[in-house]
Amino acid sequence: MSMLKQEIITENSRWMTDCQALIEGTLKLPEGLEEISGILEIAGLAELGEIRAGEGRIDLDGTARFSILYMDKKGEIGCFDSECRLAHGVEEEGITPDMQVLGEIRVGDVTGKLIDGTSIAIRAELNINLYALGNEEFELLEAYNTDKNVEIKEQVQKLPYIRTAKCVQSYVKDELRVPQSMPPVRQVLLSRGYAVAKNIHKEEDKIVVEGDLRVFIVYLSPDKNAPLQYMSETLPFGEIINDAGCTEDSPIFVTANLERLVVDTQEENPDLLEVSAVIRICSLCFGEKETYLVEDLYDRQHECKLTWLPMQTCRRRQLEGQKKVVRMGITVPDSAPEVARVLYSCAMPEILSVTPGRDRAAVEGVMRYLLCYTTADAGIKSLQASVPFTTDLSLPGVGENSDVHVEAFAEYAVVEGSGRELEARCCMEICAYETVCTSFRAVADAEMGAELPVAAPGIVVYFAGGGESLWDIAKKFRVRTDAFAGEWEDDGQPLEQGTKLVLIRS
Repeated sequence: MSMLKQEIITENSRWMTDCQALIEGTLKLPEGLEEISGILEIAGLAELGEIRAGEGRIDLDGTARFSILYMDKKGEIGCFDSECRLAHGVEEEGITPDMQVLGEIRVGDVTGKLIDGTSIAIRAELNINLYALGNEEFELLEAYNTDKNVEIKEQVQKLPYIRTAKCVQSYVKDELRVPQSMPPVRQVLLSRGYAVAKNIHKEEDKIVVEGDLRVFIVYLSPDKNAPLQYMSETLPFGEIINDAGCTEDSPIFVTANLERLVVDTQEENPDLLEVSAVIRICSLCFGEKETYLVEDLYDRQHECKLTWLPMQTCRRRQLEGQKKVVRMGITVPDSAPEVARVLYSCAMPEILSVTPGRDRAAVEGVMRYLLCYTTADAGIKSLQASVPFTTDLSLPGVGENSDVHVEAFAEYAVVEGSGRELEARCCMEICAYETVCTSFRAVADAEMGAELPVAAPGIVVYFAGGGESLWDIAKKFRVRTDAFAGEWEDDGQPLEQGTKLVLIRS
């Protein structure tokens, strides 16, 4: 049997999204600050350090930074920052040491419990996305055949592979002006935010990424009647990633994650704030090669022992971003004082499930609200509430067999009302990508066996038994694939049971 072999390259990656980790520990109040009487808010960001791929696992380290807003025992508003090192390992079958790993860490739900006036027990959830990237080489039979006794069933597959993968840190410095309707800034107490990559352009030897940095700021004003103020603003960011291996027609995938954020006042101008941020941008550039493979074969004169290689290809597509507004009610529990006036509110959506449909996806999640409010006795308290939500996304081109991954951020959250029954609405900024995987098998090797008895020339009348294609029947009788009398075209589909076929043996 004269069959040539070919070497093919295809992507062999492991995408591990929604990995979870937990930080538990104690935050200590810095010396010189008045003791804490109550916690108002804890916000956090995480910065990824080193990522290492091993045999069947990925190890990473980084830094988690927390900003704590609190009421002290004198009834004043205070704040301090704290940070800790983090280390985590994720086990996953198929990970090898030669893989390149990209990733991002986001701080999820954070809760704090006051131990005493100087200590806070903290519990912070970490949401980790890891992309272990690599290509794998296979040796398969070529679809080209020089043996006249061998019949080949050919298949054409578009095999994706990783061209390039990069991560860079984008540094943002900008100014924010406090709206004229708000009092000036005496002190920035707390800041948080998120980053989203929105416009991605491919140019010669580079990828241009443009996006939005959404910043939320809690500050102290000189207004004694309204000392606690809250504002938000959107700042643009951009980065040019040099990538000579990425062509203009290459599919690309880009993520952005805010890792550091600092907001400071300007002494000479209390209406201006200086914003410094570090955004981690990861880009993946894919290639795709159309390859002719052998799906099946047989020799009309000999037994054949075939070795098949099962394969799977996955194509990923970044979907257009969109915004969704969800409305819900919040009930203040009996253990907390009633709300007199909401000072500010924020939210963090957590996606629990995504169910794709035709051109759409149904999303279920939990909205984690935090509201800071005044009480009837003019005190300031905070409340955390988790409320389930559902929403539908319009995703053109998505099908029921797609796997859709969704990241959601709260662009704004508004909580209105007083007492114990409040109304809330949140505008979510949605980022999503689709993965469609195709499984198939190809012949890697064919070994010739014993010679078959020679069948006498003649005509065979056969009635399809159901579930058989023309190829299956030709292979069964060891005839040429064009041995069927009449006009037949093998589309690979099973013939209807009882279909009459005439085979001509020559």
